[in-house]
Amino acid sequence: QTLTSASGRALHLSWSTPPGASGAHVASVATDPAVTGDPATVSTWTYGYTGDALGSVCPPATPTLCTMYGHSTGSLYSTATRNSGPHSYWRLAETSGTVAASSVIENMGGDNGTYSAVTLGQPGPLSGSGATAAGLNGTSSSVALPADLVTAAANQSVSVWFTTGGVSGVVLGQSWDAPASVSTTTGAYAPVLYVGTDGKLRGQFPAAAPAAALGTLVGWGSGRCLTVEGNSSANGARIIIYDCATASNFLWSYTAAKELRVTTGGVVKCLDAAGSGTGDGTDIQSYACNGSMAQKWTLRSDGRIVGDQSGRCLDVEGAATANSARLQLWACGPGWR
Repeated sequence: QTLTSASGRALHLSWSTPPGASGAHVASVATDPAVTGDPATVSTWTYGYTGDALGSVCPPATPTLCTMYGHSTGSLYSTATRNSGPHSYWRLAETSGTVAASSVIENMGGDNGTYSAVTLGQPGPLSGSGATAAGLNGTSSSVALPADLVTAAANQSVSVWFTTGGVSGVVLGQSWDAPASVSTTTGAYAPVLYVGTDGKLRGQFPAAAPAAALGTLVGWGSGRCLTVEGNSSANGARIIIYDCATASNFLWSYTAAKELRVTTGGVVKCLDAAGSGTGDGTDIQSYACNGSMAQKWTLRSDGRIVGDQSGRCLDVEGAATANSARLQLWACGPGWR
């Protein structure tokens, strides 16, 4: 094969199929004679191969001083993943310990996970890579990630390499409680990505409740429901927790105006931050609906109810769990695990 430039000079390529190669490769590249008619002034580069892999390149002037190349198997998956700029990335390739290290170094370990009852050092999924995998038993095993990783993200996507061994179960979940107790949790829980009993992979990030009739609102710590104290229709009646019931003063609705409404004592009232307060300890009461910011609430997908005016969460005073414990505003703590 000859390649000719605009100057009229040419490069001459020869091809051969090395032993074990799947096809022909360039064996040599030669120039035209530097001195017309003098074959001794031809410059030739020669190429050697091991199968399809380049093994050597030998120059014209000193053909014994070849540049040698070595090759080994490997995987660029980890590098490609980091180059895509993930918020967090766990390879789960540790062989010992309880820390599932994040590969996003700029996070400085702040997003490291924690292994529990996980068998490390299992065969990895990537051909050519020495990285191992983590084995989870489907019951007590888990990798707990820091709270609020998903809640704090504006855009969300998840990529997971896994094999189930033919059983159903949750691959990625979110919960107020520790992973080992999610089967009995009274708090918010969402199996974000799971394999159903039919063997199909399903997934969806949790979504906040739309404007609609909600029914009862259950406190995570107590298992009791929000209600108006004494079924009072008076402005300023306190909101408390109490054994759940189906009476109207236990049944809430969420409006397009972001109000939480309840019928108490036969009168429709709104959940209200007393005195338009915004600080920790502000009383939560029922009050005539008036469209003020003190009556606007955001229902988060993790179960928290946040005042739009204050940015604080509905909270039970003193973390009490007994009947008649009263509600207040308080700084929101960590969310999803």
